[in-house]
Amino acid sequence: MGCYRFHHEIINWNHYTEQQKASIWSRLIAIITQVISETVIICDTQRLHKLLQDHNIRFQEHLPPEHWVYSTFNQYSKINRPLAELGITKHYDYIDLEESMFIDLIQKEILTRSQAQYDHKIKKAYQHIGFVKSEV
Repeated sequence: MGCYRFHHEIINWNHYTEQQKASIWSRLIAIITQVISETVIICDTQRLHKLLQDHNIRFQEHLPPEHWVYSTFNQYSKINRPLAELGITKHYDYIDLEESMFIDLIQKEILTRSQAQYDHKIKKAYQHIGFVKSEV
């Protein structure tokens, strides 16, 4: 799983103000949190937190626990345990998916929503100022 920033954001990152960077991170955190909350049930936040620490999984403690789940999935190969041992479970709609397919589905959904947001907001703004050509 990547960071889901757009190519222009990655290229220009060092030129952005702290406010611009915060806006980008806020957008990404909102998308990730929404997708995780729709697909995963966090049963035991303390267990998840401890597991992340015990396995030296990088995560940002100040972010919502849904983002911790994202960090867990991002480095799942380090843990390789059933989700229940992590203090989480799949929503009922996804219960039959094996873990790798489930994580892949989440990754694709985050990317899809991120792309939709780009197409709806960012691309239109760039087209308005002539940075991106309008599609015919």
